[in-house]
Amino acid sequence: MRSPQDPIPGSVVRDRIPPSDPFWRPMWVQRAPRGLFPALLVVLAIVVHLPAITTEFILDDYLHEAMLEGRFPGDRAGWDLYNFVDDANREALAATGLVPWWSHPGLQIRFFRPLSAWLLGVDHALFSGAPLPMHLHSLLWWGLVVLAALWLYRAVLSPRVAAFAITIFVLAPAHAMPLAWLANRDALLSLAFGVPALVLLARFVGSGRITEVLAAFGLFALSFLAGEYALCLGGYVLGLALVERQAPIARRTGAIAAFALPGAVYLGVRAALGCGTIGSGFYTDPFRDPGLFLLLAPRRLAHLALNAWLSLSDEAIDWGFGNPLVIGAAILLAGVLFVSLRHALGAFEEAEGRAVRWLLAGSVLALVPVLAVVPAARLLGAAMLGIAPAVAAILEGCWFRQAPGPRRGAREVAASCATVLGFCHLIHAPVITWLACAHHQRASMDAAALAATMPGTTEDFAATEVVSIRGMGASCFAPFALRGPMPRSYRVLAETPHLLVLSEDERTFEMITARDQGLFPRGEGNLYRHLALSSEIGDVHELPEATLTVTDVEAGIPVAARVVLREPAGARVLVHQTTEGFLPVTLPPAGFGLTLDSEPPPSP
Repeated sequence: MRSPQDPIPGSVVRDRIPPSDPFWRPMWVQRAPRGLFPALLVVLAIVVHLPAITTEFILDDYLHEAMLEGRFPGDRAGWDLYNFVDDANREALAATGLVPWWSHPGLQIRFFRPLSAWLLGVDHALFSGAPLPMHLHSLLWWGLVVLAALWLYRAVLSPRVAAFAITIFVLAPAHAMPLAWLANRDALLSLAFGVPALVLLARFVGSGRITEVLAAFGLFALSFLAGEYALCLGGYVLGLALVERQAPIARRTGAIAAFALPGAVYLGVRAALGCGTIGSGFYTDPFRDPGLFLLLAPRRLAHLALNAWLSLSDEAIDWGFGNPLVIGAAILLAGVLFVSLRHALGAFEEAEGRAVRWLLAGSVLALVPVLAVVPAARLLGAAMLGIAPAVAAILEGCWFRQAPGPRRGAREVAASCATVLGFCHLIHAPVITWLACAHHQRASMDAAALAATMPGTTEDFAATEVVSIRGMGASCFAPFALRGPMPRSYRVLAETPHLLVLSEDERTFEMITARDQGLFPRGEGNLYRHLALSSEIGDVHELPEATLTVTDVEAGIPVAARVVLREPAGARVLVHQTTEGFLPVTLPPAGFGLTLDSEPPPSP
């Protein structure tokens, strides 16, 4: 009779890899000097991610700095820096214009990420807001994630499959944004603690050693302290318990409990603090808006699956609501992958094949928590942990091993699939990753340069009302990008590519835009406005600087509005935002109009 401490035969955790076949010397690099493969991989990883390390602040990074320096409305504890909009500061944010007039009246955007917030505070205290050392800090956590993934792959996969898997994982575009965006470091932290916990759980299920499950429990607790991204790891825990059916039920239950207990405590504290989102189109809280979450989930899942398996950029897929091509393409891809993986795994040992199935099941379940957010590559770090070995298994099975027995058609499908996946993950992925990092770097620099062109940045700036008649994407973050004194108010009246302004007198004008655009972004891309919120003709918005009345609506979105400016409380400047900066606006005489576009007018 086997003792509780004896390993389970055929466990997903492999025996020690023999010295004759070390991990870093798989067949396809046997003739290379020892250590060349990892050295090349490290160099390639640094090169493709280098632009992210030299990126300036992005979006929420400016808000975090303002919170730590006392320039953000409302007091924030050091652990509560991801509390952006709540009942306490919503009115103050709306009064100063930092929350636009079209926002949901009950808007709330608040996340419980105490460890991530605390480390950002430490960064600002040590580095005085210098981005480079803060990005190097993020790079350190990413390095720990990679080492943890390497440990996992070496524990459950054969050497060459593990080599393929770690290469695919390291080069995936999913890591570009968490490295470039300091506020997104929470994803790296959750993985840095959670991935080693998965290895310990896999070992515990096979051996029954209590120290391993206790260590996993502690690591999962730290993972949850980093943020809700840790919920993605639950898919792997559940997948392990389902795949390892030959293990005693007590061990599988213990593995689930090691994750579920800290997860339940985290969700309880999160609920008690009132964290979550309300009224946002960008975020769909499954606890507060389950109907909309379920409605959006199929298309979001399809988008993320295509992005992850084919290493696509965020702009490669039209994720507009109701696009049937996205779901259809995902279903076709799933069918091809099923045939290919089934064929490839026919050449694998039972334990290794079961490990691939465990990780694959975990990768699918890991997508469920991130369906609450508009699809993006940055959400795929946890899912890539299981997708990488699945892709590696297809490459191994089709390129280096021969599955026993003829399978008409399956071999050809698998071979074609391996070719496509090999190109996508080994050639296309590093290019896309570098381009994504370079895009974030360029966008961050452009945002800082644009904010510096805001008129009124003088000693009396604190008394200046800045009215931006037409802004661009994320224009409400512009005052924080100044990284200094804030204007008295900063009001964005429209956020649309093209705007016609018809003047009635020196303080009254009408704004008109194309009917297929609206005065502000439609749909899920709108951070401040719920998808179900609809405007009506005649709606009046009383702002400190003006009275805005909706005069025309298309599909619930205003396409025209009449604006009556009040007497300024201090100095006032009218501006509009272009790709080259803020330009001053002078209203034309009564009865005349002017057009405001994203591109500045040509020089005379």
